[in-house]
Amino acid sequence: MKRRGWFITATDTGVGKTYFSCALVRALRQGGIKAGVLKPVETGCSSIGAGLVPADALKLKAASRTSAELDLINPYRFSQPISPSIAEKISKRRIDFRKIGACFEKISASHDVVVVEGAGGILSPISKDRTNAQLARYLKLPVVIVVPDRLGAINQALMAVNAARVHGLEVSCVILNSRKGRAKADSRVGLDRAEIEKFGRVRVVAIGK
Repeated sequence: MKRRGWFITATDTGVGKTYFSCALVRALRQGGIKAGVLKPVETGCSSIGAGLVPADALKLKAASRTSAELDLINPYRFSQPISPSIAEKISKRRIDFRKIGACFEKISASHDVVVVEGAGGILSPISKDRTNAQLARYLKLPVVIVVPDRLGAINQALMAVNAARVHGLEVSCVILNSRKGRAKADSRVGLDRAEIEKFGRVRVVAIGK
């Protein structure tokens, strides 16, 4: 059975999920793999006319060069930069995993793999009663956890890895993102990577150098 894709999650919001997801789909495309993208829920969308513009979903679409419609790639979008679960409550618009699953299956049917980017951290609520971890499990995808390379990265990474495994998820790898983190000369980067691999029993990839 072909690999269905990956669910890109993180330890927090604003730590490089979109940056990594775009880099991943570009690399897959360059390797001859047709990668689809899915951003199930995006908040903080700007308003243009009567519509909302999902900036992250647009970046993913551009990086993948997919012909999939934006409404399929990003079925739920909200204007306020808040948790999806709170946005759902305020807007009185229900975020339905079945609809997200249907979007995933439709994109998957015309692509080799699908890169799904969550909203916030792995345990962040993505609907009124479910988290990103539960969505990854619903989609039956392994997770990639993006961790900002800064002081505290080891603990944050290990907690996220543990949370994923508690929810029965396969952790493909941890991405230690230094794009907005430490200076290149900081020798602790390699030490952090080794500690996460040792205590988390997980592959760690450092990016942003």
